[in-house]
Amino acid sequence: MADTPATLPTFSLFVYIQDAFSQLHSFLAQQKFLYKTKLLRNKIQTGWNNNAHIHQFALLRHTSVSLHKHQNIRFGVKMIGSGKPGKLKEKKGNPFAEEKCRDKYIDELSSTHALIYNKYPMVPFHVLIITKEFESQMAPITAADFHASLKVMGSMDYFIFFNGGPNAGASQKHKHLQAILSSSFPGDLPLNLLVKESKLKGEIQNDIQYTRVEAFKFAHVLCKFRDIIAGLSEENIKSRSKQLESVYSECLKRLGNSKLTLAYNVILTREWMLSLIHISEPTRPLYISYAVFCLKKKKKKK
Repeated sequence: MADTPATLPTFSLFVYIQDAFSQLHSFLAQQKFLYKTKLLRNKIQTGWNNNAHIHQFALLRHTSVSLHKHQNIRFGVKMIGSGKPGKLKEKKGNPFAEEKCRDKYIDELSSTHALIYNKYPMVPFHVLIITKEFESQMAPITAADFHASLKVMGSMDYFIFFNGGPNAGASQKHKHLQAILSSSFPGDLPLNLLVKESKLKGEIQNDIQYTRVEAFKFAHVLCKFRDIIAGLSEENIKSRSKQLESVYSECLKRLGNSKLTLAYNVILTREWMLSLIHISEPTRPLYISYAVFCLKKKKKKK
């Protein structure tokens, strides 16, 4: 039966109301996420200032980050002494076990992850995203790991990095991702400046660009995407986490490291993910690792 003039406006009004409720639901979900990230930010800042042990060690390491340039690549260099105060000496066993994290604990991020302070911070507000139950640092990064990471990135201007195994720089076997404030570097994160200045070319799959940085003369994959934090909410964080997991898996595949047989590093910012093979692998021709935040010389074989 053909629509009558009376039914058309009624249908249009129904669609309008349905759309309005959908927008309201999305708005409320985003506001809920923003509220939770604000609470998390307050916990990070308050806990840092009140944690005497962490603060004491951070003060001992307190030196400014200076910028240097080598072969058109900027480095944020921070000189850190190797000495550790006696009271902060690491004990044997798993340092991320619940009973050992109480003085460093910040907040629960999910049913599977928690946020703690790095016991030996490189810069102020250096935090760790850890799995509650033991998982190996050799295991791949999962959607659950990215889900927890996005919450931390949403709370402050954090970027995330992951060291895949001991040869890649991980000092603990318990799975953990590290978060450092971009504002720890003068102006901007040096790698971020390089990505912005580079003329990137590469294929685009599902709005994700897979490319390389010409200045990097080692095996790596750079993935560019829209701001992953913009518009983040309780409603879409799960899908974005799965998207990051898919991007990460594709990077490993392109590096020929899907089975994680090679030491590797991952850096995640709001707009890109960089995956690279670590300097410890024989495929790396250079003597300086661009993945770490201090210069690390490759040991020569005797």
